Amino acid sequence: NEVDLFHTWMPSFSFPIRLGLKESKTVIQVARAEQVCFVSGHVPWPFRNRHLIARAYGVDELHDNKVIAIVRSIDEPSEHVLSG
Repeated sequence: NEVDLFHTWMPSFSFPIRLGLKESKTVIQVARAEQVCFVSGHVPWPFRNRHLIARAYGVDELHDNKVIAIVRSIDEPSEHVLSG
């Protein structure tokens, strides 16, 4: 799962300021190439840490040497994961 590997390619710093990835995890695995993920990041004062919940889809086009990823933020917590 690529979400679990975000820390390997997203830069994060703890000195002189905290900046970057704090946490990333899959919330719901909807299908093989579809999931809801949570990403949290550190930002320096006076700002607050940022959080993102997104639904991500992957499309396999390897026969054309392509991979397509579509990511949509989820606006409302009540938005059902399986709705289009």
